[in-house]
Amino acid sequence: MICDGAVIKGGVFLNEGFTAIGLVSLVSTQIGDLICNNARFNNAVNKGALICDGAVINGNVILAPDLNDISTDNLFPNFSAIGTVNLSLVRIGGNLECQTATFNGSGNPAFKADGMTVTGAFHFHDVQSVNGIVSLSSAKVSTLIDHIDSWKSELILDGFVYDSLTLVAPTDSKTRIA
Repeated sequence: MICDGAVIKGGVFLNEGFTAIGLVSLVSTQIGDLICNNARFNNAVNKGALICDGAVINGNVILAPDLNDISTDNLFPNFSAIGTVNLSLVRIGGNLECQTATFNGSGNPAFKADGMTVTGAFHFHDVQSVNGIVSLSSAKVSTLIDHIDSWKSELILDGFVYDSLTLVAPTDSKTRIA
């Protein structure tokens, strides 16, 4: 699915069991929200699973389960990507939520958000697995809500800036600087 340069006044909903085999590209798009609750992206062959370089997302980006769906028959309990999730140079006007997600770069970066700006909170916690580099080089977020156990891979944090940590995130230097 290629929607490069599209201007979409509302949200893009790739959720509730959405499955993509191949590239999903939203490069330089302008959209309201990007909701990928319970979605699966698989593009290990061509490396990129979800590519949003340079997009302007005025609302939230959700790469997480649908927290409102507590049914036991949910076939897609979380967000999963095989291939790189690339949010480099993306401007997000709301929150970026990566909760209980699985990122598998398949030999490439798993999660790349170099130069990304998040006006709201960046949630990176309860991440199930990460296979590949997580790069937040020169990214800026207002609030970081994370859990140390979610950072399970090699990190590139050169120039990464956050304005604050939440009360649930560890704030001591011994935990933060390993």
